[in-house]
Amino acid sequence: MIAYCFIGLLLAMAPVNAAPRVTLVRNGSPQAVIVAPSEARGDLSAAVSDLQVYIQKMSGARLPVVTEPPANRAAIVLRAGVQGLSDVGYRLRTEDNRLFIEGATEAGVVNGIYGLLEDHLGVRWYIPGDLGEYVPRQKTVTVPALDETREPAIPSVTGFGGYQADPPRGAEWRRRNRMAGFQPYWHGHNWEGIISLKEVDRHPEWFALIDGQRKWQLCTTHPEVIRLAIQRVLDYFEKNPQVKTFSLSPNDFGKFCQCDRCRALDRELGVDPFAPGGQFTDRLLVFFNQIAEEVAKRYPDKILCFYAYLTHTDPPQKVKPHPNLMPVICHTPWEFCHAHPITANCAPCKRFRQIVLRWRELCPHVGIYDYYGHWQWFGQWPLVHTLKVDIPFYAKVGIEHLNSETHDDWWTQPLNIFAAVKLVWNPQTDTDALIREFCQHLFAESAEPVYRYFTLYENLMASMPLEAKNHEDWWVYPSAEAMEQGRQLLEEAFSKARSEAVKQRVRKLQIGHRVYTVQWQAATARRAGDIMRAREADVRFAQMVQELQNSGQHDIIDMWLARHESQERGSEAQACLELLTSAGYTTTEAREQAWREAQKEGAAFARKLGFITEWQVVGPFRCTPGELSKTDIPVDTVNLSQRFSTLSGEAGWQQVSVNHPFGLLDLRNLFTRDPWVSAYAACWVQLPGPTAISLRVGSNDGAAVWLDGKPILVADVPRGFQPDQDRVSVAGGGEQWHLLVVKVINHGNLWNLAVRFTDDVGRPLQIPTRATPPE
Repeated sequence: MIAYCFIGLLLAMAPVNAAPRVTLVRNGSPQAVIVAPSEARGDLSAAVSDLQVYIQKMSGARLPVVTEPPANRAAIVLRAGVQGLSDVGYRLRTEDNRLFIEGATEAGVVNGIYGLLEDHLGVRWYIPGDLGEYVPRQKTVTVPALDETREPAIPSVTGFGGYQADPPRGAEWRRRNRMAGFQPYWHGHNWEGIISLKEVDRHPEWFALIDGQRKWQLCTTHPEVIRLAIQRVLDYFEKNPQVKTFSLSPNDFGKFCQCDRCRALDRELGVDPFAPGGQFTDRLLVFFNQIAEEVAKRYPDKILCFYAYLTHTDPPQKVKPHPNLMPVICHTPWEFCHAHPITANCAPCKRFRQIVLRWRELCPHVGIYDYYGHWQWFGQWPLVHTLKVDIPFYAKVGIEHLNSETHDDWWTQPLNIFAAVKLVWNPQTDTDALIREFCQHLFAESAEPVYRYFTLYENLMASMPLEAKNHEDWWVYPSAEAMEQGRQLLEEAFSKARSEAVKQRVRKLQIGHRVYTVQWQAATARRAGDIMRAREADVRFAQMVQELQNSGQHDIIDMWLARHESQERGSEAQACLELLTSAGYTTTEAREQAWREAQKEGAAFARKLGFITEWQVVGPFRCTPGELSKTDIPVDTVNLSQRFSTLSGEAGWQQVSVNHPFGLLDLRNLFTRDPWVSAYAACWVQLPGPTAISLRVGSNDGAAVWLDGKPILVADVPRGFQPDQDRVSVAGGGEQWHLLVVKVINHGNLWNLAVRFTDDVGRPLQIPTRATPPE
């Protein structure tokens, strides 16, 4: 494919025969027609429509679409089925009074249409939506004599601009930027798709033994797991013969099986993955090779992908990969460096470069999973200075597939996305010229301050020390002066704006910079140990996200991710501030002092806030949504000597003391991180009167509560944790001890509980509690 690209450039530069220029529009009058197949559907139909629409936007003339080229009239002829091109490559050539857009497939023709519109007619789609496009105005539209072939430098390119909730405009933007038809490579976390966790009850031996419990990874040496994995892949390709790849990637969790058989394999290989810095690559490749060998007998051309990721990033020490395996190397920003290009001398860049080159030596098929956006950072993440080196490097060494986890942060990180797709088609792209063109086309009279705004942060990240941990250090690396300079540059840009369109674009940049500033404030405060100021900034960030949601401005940052991040961190921060305020800490300084006290006092501070810190717990039990109110144990009485059948075998009650300053009981550390399980926590409480008492529960995920065996609360919902999510009034009076039982379900990931008592307005109450039955 690199050769194709080189040949295409030679053809583009070669002398062309005396074919005349093709005039499409003259003085606002259509001179040509578009010859397209009558059955055009999907991307081809949309591209033909765009060809009409954007020529009309340029000139005012709408070219007719016909199915046969008329005699003696100029025509744009779309032609698929042309030999010598890849599925996505295209050729533009003129002959007599015809402009041919040719491809081996319809996808190639689609890319050719946008190649014509962008490279020869000057149209640009920088950001989705009308505000993000540029269309030159000219009454006469002509195409010079052409004969050029274009192929991407990397054969398969996916991702870019969409993540969990990619709107249709994202797909439209990718199509317009010549991303149509690229072969997808499936490499997602997929062991759950090979053998479902639902089988853990019937066949626990199929799953990884981790710290004494069967977890949701697979035991890769179990003969039945190997057999089932082979059959799963064969069945998939039989049902999906058009698909090229299948994913063998482990679930997104770093630990692997510790059973005797797996450890024996490690010893046989002479590789200890549990040693400091150890990697599981060799062990996993034994598993993958067994699958690939059997699958290749029936499907010799299929590729089995897997992430080279976390504890299995490094190439193998002993095991040679099967040629049908494709490692997809994850260029994670928390392990490697994005501030500097892959050729830099910083230690993470050198390590990543060596990893790429070694995998490339071992495997004919190698992919890269890169991060041209950051999933929890919505402000500036300036990478053009690294992309212009990294993508040509990937192309030069023969990377077959590039996937970018890039989010819908269209008005804070637009250049990462736009520059990357341009470099994929032409690694020699002048990125500085591209940035200047971006600013000039979208911001006109405001272009210069906007250019200085983007280059301010590009230069800052490029100047980070080689030893910086850029993933975290970048968040605090810009100084307060740099953040203020960025704000002032956008103020200058707005003051120079004359048209309403330019003003709207600058406003979007300004809103994005305000989001960026609040996240920067939170990061710098957290780095300095000013936890309360960080949490106040977290609350402001959540408020800003909510304002964007309410105002309908969903295109500035990735709203799905922003809501997720702000709800998790912002809700927790808000609850923290409210907890401390309710206890009388009403200023930032007082809350900061209280937080420092809390860190020292732990459980004692939690009891000041009314939290229960002594529990009896038992679990885990199988539990799915809708079953939270069902009981696995008696809830009207607790016999501490009673034993129960749990997912981890027979178990009884165990006493747990909580030392978290906000009373957080971490059930995941006690039991498991597996989803669809539950556990119970119990204690005895006194409820003195006559003060009104509020029982407040925070949990992730949902919780059910019984008091003396009577249900008083059921919240069967998936949610992140924050204190006081559920509140219920309980009657006080006397010195009687009451049994409190709480059941908490885990939908996945974190699994916590915190319970406290307050009065009816939220002031903490120190209610007597105990973890053993009263005499």
